[in-house]
Amino acid sequence: MAEIEIPGPEQDWQPAVEIPYYTGKNPAYQQSLLVVASWNYRIVAYLRVPMEAVVQRLRLTLEHGWDDLGEVEGAAFKVKGVKFMVCYQMSPEQLVDLAVERAHEDVNGAVDLFLGALGTDRRALAYLLNQETDHLEPVAPPQ
Repeated sequence: MAEIEIPGPEQDWQPAVEIPYYTGKNPAYQQSLLVVASWNYRIVAYLRVPMEAVVQRLRLTLEHGWDDLGEVEGAAFKVKGVKFMVCYQMSPEQLVDLAVERAHEDVNGAVDLFLGALGTDRRALAYLLNQETDHLEPVAPPQ
């Protein structure tokens, strides 16, 4: 194979992960694999439990990525064949996003399956997707 020399980056190119995207001279911008994978999922609930508890209970390995809002931690996994993703992004409410593969139609069944694996019930939910309106709605906190 002939050796082909690739030049280094141009001096005025910003790092490919620098935000805001498309504002510098670098023709490439890098996306987090975690965020790219999340396009196949939809958020169905926000959990009022710490991400660490979810990770420890299910023995997940967190992956670190970023999106337009900043750094994000998450994991994609299956429970009894249903594909889930949990993500955490620094926010004042410190809620964990629970997402299910877009192709999965039974949101309530998937949420209950996940909560069962987590060893808890719907008291762990802060918001839940209303499938009729396609909006996340608040869940009353446990009394």
